[in-house]
Amino acid sequence: ALGDFINIIQQRLECEVMYSKSMQKVGTIPLILNAGTLLQGIQSFQANCLNRSEQAASYIENTKAEVLEPLKLLRKEQEGIMKSYSTQVRQLDKDMIAVHTRLKKIKDRVLQELNETEDVLFRCEAYRKNPREAIKVDPQIQDKLNVKMGAQLRAYRESLEAYKSYWKYTKDYEEQYMSSTLNIVSSSQKMEEQKNRDAEGFPEKDASLRSGDGTKQQV
Repeated sequence: ALGDFINIIQQRLECEVMYSKSMQKVGTIPLILNAGTLLQGIQSFQANCLNRSEQAASYIENTKAEVLEPLKLLRKEQEGIMKSYSTQVRQLDKDMIAVHTRLKKIKDRVLQELNETEDVLFRCEAYRKNPREAIKVDPQIQDKLNVKMGAQLRAYRESLEAYKSYWKYTKDYEEQYMSSTLNIVSSSQKMEEQKNRDAEGFPEKDASLRSGDGTKQQV
C-alpha cells in the first residue's frame, strides 16, 4: 500500500510538471497586438496561466518535501526492518537444515553399527554351527568373536542412545523454530500495519497542499 501511494504521488507530480510547463509556455507566447481591449484580455489570460504555472510549481516543491520524501523515508525504514526479519528467517532455516543434517549423520551411524553387529552375529552363528573348522583356521576365534561382539554391542548401544538424545533435541528445536518463525511473521505484520497507519495522514496533507492550505495543517 505504501509503495502504491508513492507511485501515485510520483505520477501525479509528473503530470503537474507537464501542466506547469504548459501553462508557462502559454503565458509567455509573444503577442503581435500592441494595444486595445483584446490585448488587455489576452495579457490577463496569460497572467492567469503564469499564476497557475507558479501554483503548480509550488505544489510540486511542497509535495516533494512534505509528502513524497517523508513517504520514501518511511518506506526505507520499513524495508530495513523487513530485511532484518528476512535475515532472521534465513538464519533459522539455515540452523534447521544443520540440525536435520546432523540427525541424519547420527542415524546413518546407527545403521552402520547395526550392520556391523549383524555381521558379527553372522560370524558367531557360523562358528556355533561348525566350531572345529573355525578353530582350525584360527585357534583363538572364539575369544576374538566374544571380544568383537562385546565391543560391537557397546558401539551400537552408544550410537542408538546418541540418536535418541539428538532426536529429542531436534523435536524441541523444531518447536522453537516454529515459535520463532511465527513471532517474526507476527512482528512483520504488525510493523507493516503500523507503517501504513503512519502514512494515513499523507493523503490529507496532499489534499491540503493542492488546495493551497498546506501551511495550516500538519500530518
